[in-house]
Amino acid sequence: MRTKEPTQYRKTLRSKIVRCAAELFMRHGVRDVKMDDIAHHLSISKRTLYEIYCNKEDLLLEVVRHHVEETHKYYAQLIESASNVMDILIGITRHRMKVLNEVSPDFIRDLANYPSVAEMSDRMSDQRHEESIRIIKRGIDEGYFLPNVNYELMGRIEEALIQDRVNYRHDASELRDYFYIYILIFIRSICTEAGLKILDPFLEEIKEAQKA
Repeated sequence: MRTKEPTQYRKTLRSKIVRCAAELFMRHGVRDVKMDDIAHHLSISKRTLYEIYCNKEDLLLEVVRHHVEETHKYYAQLIESASNVMDILIGITRHRMKVLNEVSPDFIRDLANYPSVAEMSDRMSDQRHEESIRIIKRGIDEGYFLPNVNYELMGRIEEALIQDRVNYRHDASELRDYFYIYILIFIRSICTEAGLKILDPFLEEIKEAQKA
């Protein structure tokens, strides 16, 4: 029997549910948001919500998938329009810091408690690594990154730190400091003199913003 196509109303409602869930999850953490809360915010019945998403993990997976897709679109546009690799890195860093300022640390920690989300993150790690290597190669070609560095090993260390960030309970200020140290370890350390001339003023900008 052929599966019935969802109506335009259902498509629109599905999109609204994802946006509402994303806002609540990222503000309060996943654990503290119930399906009842989402239904209440949307003024729909819990039954209607469960007809579209059978449980919170399915909904969370859709929220994360949508966020990843939007992030990839932003990065692709940035990479295409940037004049050099340092503009790309600074643009990516600004975006990540904006997300950190908007997202509860509880949300990041809670993601590890949902197997399907953790599995998707594991699958994405190879894609993240490939994207990072492409950016690094461009930086080497442009003269902003050092050529004689074991970037494969650095990538594995980076993934380990990402997992630490997920599993450890950070507060918001710690996450910002964590990210600043991350830039020092994984970006500044591979920059040539030309790269440092662009990166260091940006790091000073970050430090001043953290004091505000």
